[in-house]
Amino acid sequence: MAGRCETGEQPVHDGQRQPIDWDTVDWNQVKLGVRRMQRRIYQQTRAGIFKEVVETEKLLVKSLSARLLAVHQVTEINSGRYTPGIDGVTYHDSAKKVALAERLKQRDKYKP
Repeated sequence: MAGRCETGEQPVHDGQRQPIDWDTVDWNQVKLGVRRMQRRIYQQTRAGIFKEVVETEKLLVKSLSARLLAVHQVTEINSGRYTPGIDGVTYHDSAKKVALAERLKQRDKYKP
């Protein structure tokens, strides 16, 4: 069959990824990924490689892990998680949390 894998699933192409299931996210892996990026930024800053610092900051801002961790922090960990934000909405449903993380994509040009 053209365009299908042997298992019957659609192949994943560049720019596509599997849908996110909030309840099965490995938060330790997400935190580790963000922490590694932050460590790279620190090391590059100490070494004086500022062009790479800017590029790594852009990667961090655009990364799915950073967005997921930000939403996780605000909706599940912070003490104000039951208080509506500026949009007047609280996010208790997993699907809403995933949608919020997807909406956090940087649309305009990032300037550190």
